[in-house]
Amino acid sequence: MVQTLNIEIDDDAMKKLKEMADKTGINISRMCRHILEEFTYQGKVYGGLWNEGPGKRILIDYPKYSSRVIKLTNAQLKG
Repeated sequence: MVQTLNIEIDDDAMKKLKEMADKTGINISRMCRHILEEFTYQGKVYGGLWNEGPGKRILIDYPKYSSRVIKLTNAQLKG
């Protein structure tokens, strides 16, 4: 089963993601889906209190494994 996630992202990040998607020849939604799915294998997010002010701090720890190859069929590339 596939879930839908709507997110807000700043203009600079969106521009860079679109450039990456264009280079690989897949649409941005599919590329972002695979980025997020791959992150969940060994990536971690830590959160805690922010001593300097009200709010929280967040640390994103990216996976430290060798990248896996994702194979997409022509039908998947269209979706």
